[in-house]
Amino acid sequence: MNAPNPERERRAAALSEAYRQGGVGTQYRAKTFKGYIIENEAQQKAMKTLKKYLTTAMNDAWGDDQRRWLLLQGNTGTGKTHLLAASMRAIILSGRRMHRCCYREGGELVRLLKSGAFGKESQVSRPLHQVVHALFGGMDLALIDDLWVTPPKTEYDKEVLFSFFNTLYGSGQPLVMVSNLPLAKWPVGQREMSRIKERTTVVEMMWADHRQGGLI
Repeated sequence: MNAPNPERERRAAALSEAYRQGGVGTQYRAKTFKGYIIENEAQQKAMKTLKKYLTTAMNDAWGDDQRRWLLLQGNTGTGKTHLLAASMRAIILSGRRMHRCCYREGGELVRLLKSGAFGKESQVSRPLHQVVHALFGGMDLALIDDLWVTPPKTEYDKEVLFSFFNTLYGSGQPLVMVSNLPLAKWPVGQREMSRIKERTTVVEMMWADHRQGGLI
């Protein structure tokens, strides 16, 4: 029988809570890097880039590197959410200290930020950057899944997302994103795109949908 390990138990509890708060689907909660099957060079490159990024984030070893955001972009069914969930598991359970992560789905992110900005009388009660800080401040890594699956419905929705990016841009906070939409097609203005490109390393995941018989 294994002796109790309070630190391991504390980290496991933190991971479970991060899954719960982020609404991570049960089918993804056991995903690991080891469980991601690599069968081509592009997958190997994607995994290598992601792991290097996470190592840098866990050690806060950015130096002068401004590219603190990572985008996993590609087709449906290429394992992007698998890798995002595995990233959260790795960064919370591994490392010399326990890291704090915040996972949100893209559409839910907009809803949360809007609900935090408006008071009971449907009037703006807090600036958006304060709402972003309340949700993500103090986190070692933000993870956003399925970005742009639901396009912004209003100009205010666009403003909400810009405030999210701009706040993390200003704080230098690490961010991993998942999207089917290529960066060049994101529905943002020139100013926002300039800042996003400055911060972001893109990992293209363009192989076949594993749910349709392609490689995972």
